[in-house]
Amino acid sequence: LLDRSCTLLFTTMRSSVLALLLFFLATIGNARSDYNYDMQSGGEISREQVIRNMERRKKQLETLLAETKKSIANHHSGVETLELEEKEKLEKRIEIINKKLERMEDVDEREIERMQRREQRRWERRRDREL
Repeated sequence: LLDRSCTLLFTTMRSSVLALLLFFLATIGNARSDYNYDMQSGGEISREQVIRNMERRKKQLETLLAETKKSIANHHSGVETLELEEKEKLEKRIEIINKKLERMEDVDEREIERMQRREQRRWERRRDREL
């Protein structure tokens, strides 16, 4: 029984890790394509690009939130067994993601301009490194 439980736990954890790894790889790919687009646009980061990046990040966070909630629901239903520490970590992640999503809803024009300036500086540093 213990051997079967360990095997089930390992299989469940492995699938969760693989899902998160695929999510992060997709995120990196999207970020790279956005930077390539920015570099081809002459280096000016537009307000629309900042908003598009923010919307993309919001979707990523919503996906991560749904996956995390699903893992906890699977734990409560007995499909996936989580250790107490891992369960607490996922519950904390839900709190953090919810706070981030709330802050993203309250973005005003001044904040968008600040993000645009930050992205412009980031792009310039990246361009200088590549030259």
